[in-house]
Amino acid sequence: MPNLRKFYLRYLRRAAPTHFVLLSIVLAMSTTGYAYALFIYTPQAPNVDNSVSAVETSPDIELAKKVGKEIIAACPIVTDVKNLAAYNSCAQKLSQLKTLRDTMNAPFLWGAQSKVGNYNIKDSQTTQFDPFVWRRIYLATFMFKGEPQIEQVNNLTVIHLSTQFRNQFDIGAYPYPFWHSSKKWNSYQQSTELLLFIEQGKLKGALRSAVVDTQRPKVNHAWDGKWVWTDAQGK
Repeated sequence: MPNLRKFYLRYLRRAAPTHFVLLSIVLAMSTTGYAYALFIYTPQAPNVDNSVSAVETSPDIELAKKVGKEIIAACPIVTDVKNLAAYNSCAQKLSQLKTLRDTMNAPFLWGAQSKVGNYNIKDSQTTQFDPFVWRRIYLATFMFKGEPQIEQVNNLTVIHLSTQFRNQFDIGAYPYPFWHSSKKWNSYQQSTELLLFIEQGKLKGALRSAVVDTQRPKVNHAWDGKWVWTDAQGK
């Protein structure tokens, strides 16, 4: 019986890290005077707070927070959306953000979210970009505010950035005539946030959110089908 008692002590020490609830102890006296103990236990659910803490401190979560904050700081919202100097400053800073540069996947995917709540980037129509080109001349057309909101969706870490598009430039200042499709142009002007996707330490791509604000000021451009033109100065 001393061996039995030692067995239970060893067992309880091993079981302790897995968390158990002691339901009952049944004692019976044998003719030898030893006490028998029957322990009935059931495993507890994992500590929820610990699980949340583990997620919040995961490498992708920390990376997402850093990338999001740096983008917002590089390109804050300015009152004058025609301000080309602010756009150029934003583009220059985005070009030099080391964390963003080192995190971006090549090629980098860019497009519009197919449906609200769908974070599978493969379900959205995207274009493959050189990472430098995208962050310097496409990402820079947006301004940002607030704090990045981070969401874990299956294996993806999603960065939500509240955004406003610079929609009042001369058409020649944009890298692409987005208005050749009114749907695309409105997506740029009315999307309320950008979604960036990190998986296993790499920024795979970004989407204009399908969540839109139809009350935002719109600028209408007519597409004339020309990719090259001559301005008033003959250039």
